[in-house]
Amino acid sequence: MEKADLRSLIEAILFTSTEAITLDHFLSVAPDTDKDTLREVLQELSTEYENRQGGFVMREVAGGYQLYSNPRWHTQIQQLFSKPLIVRLSRSALETLAIVGYKQPITLPEISEIRSCNAAGAIKTLLECNFIKVLGRKRVVGRPFLYGTTREFLVHFGLRDLSEMPQLQEFEELIGEKVSPEIFQQASEQSEMEVEQENQAAPEMEAAPEAAEEETDIFEPPYIQDPE
Repeated sequence: MEKADLRSLIEAILFTSTEAITLDHFLSVAPDTDKDTLREVLQELSTEYENRQGGFVMREVAGGYQLYSNPRWHTQIQQLFSKPLIVRLSRSALETLAIVGYKQPITLPEISEIRSCNAAGAIKTLLECNFIKVLGRKRVVGRPFLYGTTREFLVHFGLRDLSEMPQLQEFEELIGEKVSPEIFQQASEQSEMEVEQENQAAPEMEAAPEAAEEETDIFEPPYIQDPE
């Protein structure tokens, strides 16, 4: 495929897609193209959009590429559409999301301990918004679920990967809320009770390793599909 046709195809795909498109997705419809050529064309398009200050920009998020409206016109776009373009979360849900984002994988009891209140309601909301997902179960008594962020979380906040998570002040500016500094502190050492629980659970897990392995399977959100 000639380069001009490849540029046209990439633009058409990005324009019609509602989620980030990976290089593998592009290759599935342009098999005669290599990844280096794709990256080169994508970079050229991104630079072109940025230089001409048009109505949209390209961002690399969640391991793929997606078109976004130019942030310059954010206010005007909000005025035009009756429904807000931003998912509205309560302070409780935002703080819980921050805890999961910075301390994942993490369990509900650990989140509730940091927030000094029951976080079950906030977890339910975040699961419904597809911002977090169940990663598996922790190997302690009770086998609580472990939670982590989803690809939708990266896309919504415009992050390439978790290494781009902002610092405390930046995160507060991003969500428009003050959050507890404890969220950003290093995870504390295991408590004596937790260690004792793990020791008690160890014989049971050794006796039935297949069952334990099955319970720690990773559950992916339904919107992530492998390219054919």
